[in-house]
Amino acid sequence: MAEETFDYIIVGAGSAGCVLANRLTESGRYKVLLLEAGGEDRNPWIHIPIGYAKHFVNPKINWLYETAPGEQWVKRPVMQPRGKVIGLSKIPRVVDAFARRLQVQERLTTQIRDCIQETLEPYGVAVVIEAQHMCMTMRGIQKQHSVATTSAFTGEFFTEKTRAEFMRLIS
Repeated sequence: MAEETFDYIIVGAGSAGCVLANRLTESGRYKVLLLEAGGEDRNPWIHIPIGYAKHFVNPKINWLYETAPGEQWVKRPVMQPRGKVIGLSKIPRVVDAFARRLQVQERLTTQIRDCIQETLEPYGVAVVIEAQHMCMTMRGIQKQHSVATTSAFTGEFFTEKTRAEFMRLIS
């Protein structure tokens, strides 16, 4: 199998990820890999703008959030549809939230994995962190350009085929 290279890798094929991939590739100048960990979406109602309303009460697609009962709603809760989709910009925020803490890279990797898994409940999560550590480059062995890599997986990424494809794509 020939190895492919990409100019950009976009994780998440939600509305933001798809728009970004489209804009990057429309000139033909960039080669983009768009990754989505979810299962196949064969439900036609998802693709029709008002069709999503059919799934407001489907826990596989919607979080089923409701407002607190209020006077303006005749003292009853009102459904607040929120799909189980995360925007591309949210991933770096999760990383930043955990990376601010003083900790080892292995723990950081598993904390990011667990947060995404517990919050979104996807079919699987793969987290790979490559980091350059000042303790290795500035003091101690003083090995410049050394990188430590850690990884953590859940769900579908435990299957050999899925994990191998993911690792091939990011390497």
